[in-house]
Amino acid sequence: MMTICCALLGLIGSVSLLQASEDPRLDGILHAFDQREARNGAQEAHEEWIASEAGKADLTYLTEHYDQLTLQRRDEVPMELARSGALAVVPLIKKALADSAGQGVVTGIYFAIRLNKPEPGFNKEVMAALLPLLEKNGTVLELFPTLDPEMAKATLLTDAWISPDSTRAREVVIAFNQAGVALPIERLRPLLAAWKKPTDAGKKWDLRRYGEVLVALARLESTEAIAKADECVASDPAQSDSVADVYLAAAGLGTLSDKLGDLINWSNDQIKVERNLSKLPKPAQLYFAVGYFDADWMNGGLSQALSNTTGNLLPLAREGYKEIGDEVALQYLERACATFGPDGPSTDRGKRNDQMEQMKPSFYDREKAWDNEPDSEISRKPHVPTAVLLNRYAARHADVLKPLLSKP
Repeated sequence: MMTICCALLGLIGSVSLLQASEDPRLDGILHAFDQREARNGAQEAHEEWIASEAGKADLTYLTEHYDQLTLQRRDEVPMELARSGALAVVPLIKKALADSAGQGVVTGIYFAIRLNKPEPGFNKEVMAALLPLLEKNGTVLELFPTLDPEMAKATLLTDAWISPDSTRAREVVIAFNQAGVALPIERLRPLLAAWKKPTDAGKKWDLRRYGEVLVALARLESTEAIAKADECVASDPAQSDSVADVYLAAAGLGTLSDKLGDLINWSNDQIKVERNLSKLPKPAQLYFAVGYFDADWMNGGLSQALSNTTGNLLPLAREGYKEIGDEVALQYLERACATFGPDGPSTDRGKRNDQMEQMKPSFYDREKAWDNEPDSEISRKPHVPTAVLLNRYAARHADVLKPLLSKP
C-alpha cells in the first residue's frame, strides 16, 4: 500500500511540476501576486507593482495569457487588481468581463469607484465593457451614473427603466442619488404620485421607494422635499428613517458621512483618530460620533458598541444625542452608564471591557433584560429615528459643515 501511495504522490508531483514548467513566467507572476495578497497592505502592494515598469510588463503578459488561468484565478486576480482603479489594468478587466468565470471583477471595479480614487479615464474605459451586463447585474446598474452620467441618462431615462410600472425604477433612482446626479423633475413626479399610494390593503405607502425619490427631489425642490419628508415622519415615525437622507440632500450635504470618514480615518490608532476628530468643528464631531456609535449599537447592541473601539466615542455620542434631541436613546444610555459606577464607563477600551466582564449579572444580560421590559420608558421603542434627528441637526449646521466637503 505504501509503495502505491508513494508512486501516486510521485505521479502527482510530476504532474504538478509539469504544470508549473509549462509557463514559468506566468507562474512567477501568480506567485508574486499571492505573496502580495498575503501581506498587510496588499492593496498598496498591488498598486506599487502596477505602477512599476516590470509590473506593467507582467500585467500585459498576464492579460495576453488570461485563458491559461484556472477558473478560480480568472475570478480572483482581475478582481483584486481592478481595485486599484489603474488604467493599466483595464485590458485585464475587459478580458474578465467577457468571461463568465471572471465576473468577480465587477466587485473590484465597485471598490475602485466607491472606495478608491480611480485614475482619470478609468471610468470611461470600463464603461463600454460593463454595458452588456447592465440588465442582469445590479452592481453595474448602481455604478452606471457614476461611470458616465450622460450615457446613463441616455440609457436609463426611459419608461422601461424609470416609470411607476418598472421593476427597476427604485434601483435607477438609487444609482443616480449615489452618483449625485439630478434626475429630471418630469421623471420624478409620476413616481412621487404612485409610490405614496399603499402597496397593500390597510398599509401605508412604501417609504423605502418614496424616500429615495424624495432624496432625488431634494436636489431640485428642497423645500417641497423637506415638507414631504416631514409629513412621512409625522405620519409614521417608526419607519421614517427611509426619508432621513432627504434632509442632507436638501442642505447639499449628501456626501457628509463619507467625507467625515475620510477626514477622521477611523482605525485602531485611537490617538490619531482623536487628533483628527479634534480638528473638526463641534457639529462635525457630534455628527460623526452619533452616527458611528449608533450604527454599532443598532448592529449588535449597546454591549457590542461599548466593547469595541466605538465605545471610546461615548462621551461625544452622549453629548450628540442630547444636541439632536434623541431623548429615548439618551435615557437608555444614562441608565446603562449608571451600571458602571459613579465614574461611568472608562474611555479606555481595555478597562471598559474589564468593567463589563466584572459585572454580576453581565452587562450583556442586563441589556437583554432592559430590552425585554414591555413598558420600560428607556427601551428603544418606536420614536423618531436617530437618523432623522441627526440629519436634521446637520442641516441646521450646514454653514459649518458644508465647507468640510471641499477639504482635501
